[in-house]
Amino acid sequence: MTTTAPAPPVVRAAQRGNCVKCRRAPGRPRSPQAPGDGLIPANELVVCDRCWLTAGGDDAVQAALDDDGQLRLSLEGSAEFEALLAEAEEYDQRHPIDRCLIEAGIRWDTLRLIAVPARCDLVRWVLERVPPTHTRVADSLDAWIEAVAARIEQQTGTEFKYNPKRRRWWRIANVLRCCSDDPSYRQRRPLTWISQEEIAAAVGCSTRTVRRCVAWLQREGLLHEVLPGCQMPRQTIPDDETAAEQAQREARMAAAVAAEDAAIARARAELDAVHDGLLGDAAAAAAETALSPADRAALDAAEELEPDLVQLVPVYELRVPLGEAEKAEEAAIARACTKLAATPGEAVARHHSAELVPAVNAAVYRELFAIGHDGQLTRLAGPEAADALTCGNVAGLLRPDQNGHPPQVITIDQLKSRDVQVVDKRPATPGSDEEGVRSGRNGADSTVSGQTAPSEGDRPRSRQSEAVRAAEWLLESRLHPDLCIGVSRRWLTSVIRGSGLLAAWNVTHGHAQNEILGGWNGVPPAWNELADLIHGVPEYANLPRFIYNPRGWIKARFARADAHMPPSKSKIIRHIETTSPTLQERRQTKIETARQAEIAARRAAIAACQMCDEYGFFPADSTDPTAPVVRCNHDPETGGW
Repeated sequence: MTTTAPAPPVVRAAQRGNCVKCRRAPGRPRSPQAPGDGLIPANELVVCDRCWLTAGGDDAVQAALDDDGQLRLSLEGSAEFEALLAEAEEYDQRHPIDRCLIEAGIRWDTLRLIAVPARCDLVRWVLERVPPTHTRVADSLDAWIEAVAARIEQQTGTEFKYNPKRRRWWRIANVLRCCSDDPSYRQRRPLTWISQEEIAAAVGCSTRTVRRCVAWLQREGLLHEVLPGCQMPRQTIPDDETAAEQAQREARMAAAVAAEDAAIARARAELDAVHDGLLGDAAAAAAETALSPADRAALDAAEELEPDLVQLVPVYELRVPLGEAEKAEEAAIARACTKLAATPGEAVARHHSAELVPAVNAAVYRELFAIGHDGQLTRLAGPEAADALTCGNVAGLLRPDQNGHPPQVITIDQLKSRDVQVVDKRPATPGSDEEGVRSGRNGADSTVSGQTAPSEGDRPRSRQSEAVRAAEWLLESRLHPDLCIGVSRRWLTSVIRGSGLLAAWNVTHGHAQNEILGGWNGVPPAWNELADLIHGVPEYANLPRFIYNPRGWIKARFARADAHMPPSKSKIIRHIETTSPTLQERRQTKIETARQAEIAARRAAIAACQMCDEYGFFPADSTDPTAPVVRCNHDPETGGW
């Protein structure tokens, strides 16, 4: 089959721009069959694929000569297409985070009330949720409800033994269907959002039944939870605030100020009642009576103010399981893509397939690492990385870690067969056997690499200081994972070296023993002392449940360390102190002596005081039996009060 339509030109990501119709990236320069013989200069028409296909392609291109004699090309679609673009113009001007949340099913009327930090958390939740495997997006709402009915019929007799349950499950699914967007609208995925209370009221069941039905739909691959139901903090001034909303906000602020003033006035009135001799409920009742009608109205109006949280209902995506033919086709496509991935960059991307960032989510990130087809990593901005992945210039996108460095990726040498080893066939040099023993003791690689001198990255470990080796050993095999979050080897090395504990504890354990057990074939005792110190020995038997700042914890542990008393010896000393009967008796004697001295001091103060009785209290007032009993502080300047 042949065609006369020209093939789309290959355009690099840097050359792409935004679409002239929807103002979205990426746009593609078009070469339409426009009138003209090529002698008249014409402008470049950049249109995205969605607008190009929706408007009609070459048939929608309009050409006209402007005042300068240049051919002006434009894309003019149908009236419905132009109306759709006019409605979406305001939506397209949103921030990428807001656009991602709107596409995830949150209405802009609700989203603009949520605080910006909470929106970032919502985006992170949306990006981390992956649809179930072997399922696809439903083609239409009717196709989805038919798939639900078919699955109910298949499980009749096992899951659905009674007809009322079958009917109730179908009615709950039908409510979700009626509250869904048509997937053909703007070519979006079908999303549904409604609270469980509303579903229960519409069907006539309990919310527990709704939860059971939703859980069954998720197990069967018919629903995917895009966003859970939650409460988010409300920001004081919403986005795109209108004049009416501003007036309402100012009225609420005025009502809050008036309520606060009324509460202050009520508190002062209650204090005055206490000074007059009233206590408890009597003072509160007197304060309520003393309030003015305006203050009472302000307090009543404060209870009707809007809450500080925005309620979000759960958002689900309608999906259907793949058939046997679709599963076989998907497996065949995966095998074909695996065979075609012959470049080093594609091999690296396949090795890190679980960590790749999709093109639709790349615009949310500030910067990403692009995997080139040669296996090299290049730092790009989020939108530029999305364009590069869409046009096929890169094999995949990876996120930087918390230290700002690219993740550890496989190299070209690791892609070769592991059966092929480099063999040195040259004659052995004198003393090479002793050198090999020394290198094995220091942990050097015994395989001959063929290099005449080690490079900067292949420096043997024997040249590293003990602090560097201790930090690497702690992070790789000793420390708890919660203590390694945000802790790099360089930072931990600087802390260990600055504390000077290794030198002091090596002297404590002895240089000879440390030399025998040192290096990479054994663990020096001082390194185990560092591990115990960081883990809290001997103050803590176990690590706390939550450590929010691992670096601060490690710094605090090193600040409490004693250079002359390692944690192992401190632990032994504490164990002896807690289990020794002699020391326990000595502590009890000391506590009892301090208690007797305190009792004697109190009795002497009461005996020397002329304002209180023999028990240290003021004498009771015979005229007022309800007066409280007060203990004297024996201070003449305050009168005992």
